[in-house]
Amino acid sequence: MRAIATLLTAAAAGLLPAVCFAQAGPGDLVVIGAGFVGDWDTEIELADSTAPGGTDGAISKFVVTVQPCADCGTTFSLPENGSGRWLASEILGASFEGPQLIRVSTFNADPLPVARARIFRRSLPCQSADLPVLRESTLRASDTGELVFPGLRRDAATRSNLILQIVGTENNAPVTIEAFDAQGASLGQTTAVVPSEAGFHALTLVDVVALLGGDQVEGGRLVVRRTSGDAVVWGVLATYAQDGALTMSGGLNP
Repeated sequence: MRAIATLLTAAAAGLLPAVCFAQAGPGDLVVIGAGFVGDWDTEIELADSTAPGGTDGAISKFVVTVQPCADCGTTFSLPENGSGRWLASEILGASFEGPQLIRVSTFNADPLPVARARIFRRSLPCQSADLPVLRESTLRASDTGELVFPGLRRDAATRSNLILQIVGTENNAPVTIEAFDAQGASLGQTTAVVPSEAGFHALTLVDVVALLGGDQVEGGRLVVRRTSGDAVVWGVLATYAQDGALTMSGGLNP
């Protein structure tokens, strides 16, 4: 449990190279909760779309139009009907350790590839969980200012950790975070500020039930509400048990 907590709390620091910025990319695919640290890594698999001619694009920490900045991503070129596999530890530099929002984009108006992402433990690859992969346009169209995460758990052997980040380079977003048990009773709430995508790393709240003042909960509900502004907040609830079980839940149905 300590290893996964390390992954979900690791943060990067440094100055953002200007070359990484471009306009918002609503056609991009976005993955939050991706990253690497210690024994944990993220695998991203891409398959060419059904359109002819293959697919050229980038996997990157930031929005790009031509080439990711050094250590913040890589380009890809899928042959027609082809596919490829990348690890976060291979395409991101050491300063990006920890949970990240990663984008998959294409060049020259190519259709997006079909994507899959999963976090896994290198020493025990079967210990893994798929991460939600969504179009940015879907997230923006579905945005109501509120995310609801099912499957909130806490007991002697299980913890739920919350990962949040803004999709895009808008200003940071203030939110309230409240937990409920399965019967709808509030377990506590707090406020937080969710960083923009330009902030290098996501906001990570480890053992969020305890952070909100709760003790034990099985199958609870976690709600994140934006309190001002219109920045799109996205996230995952990562639940890890000492027996090795790992789940990742998104905050909305795509």
